[in-house]
Amino acid sequence: MQTLDIQHAVLLIVATVASVVAVIAVISWAISYPSGWHALAERYRTDRRFPAHQRRGESARMRALIRYKGILDFGLDAEGIYMSVMIPIPNHPRLFIPWTEIEVTEPGAWHITQKFLLGPDKIPLRGPWPSLAQFLLEPRGGMDAVGNAAATGTISSSF
Repeated sequence: MQTLDIQHAVLLIVATVASVVAVIAVISWAISYPSGWHALAERYRTDRRFPAHQRRGESARMRALIRYKGILDFGLDAEGIYMSVMIPIPNHPRLFIPWTEIEVTEPGAWHITQKFLLGPDKIPLRGPWPSLAQFLLEPRGGMDAVGNAAATGTISSSF
């Protein structure tokens, strides 16, 4: 009889863990589509290591619907922007988007946010102004196209 109780307990634990994993997978899948992460991942998924020039734990909004609060990591180098989610979430692989595939809009009316349009679908990324925007506007990760230290300043239109 005691063996049967242990088997039920083990089965309950396994079923609970499986349910939690399934719920996380469904939620992450449901978030990746409206945010645009899925579309970006189809084109820009990468296994590249993040460059030294990076910011961790940033917040940003993708499209108008989805807000990633304090869980995004960004990196910059002479070639482009790296993006990832701090915790491993299914359907959110690491991304690398080249500068040639990024447009920057002018700040909004109240200079609260600046929009970055990513990829050919122009998926909008908005971060808190000025911290994330200033970081993303640093000239190509502090490097010029050849890999030399770039002059300081900001880029105010398209890359």
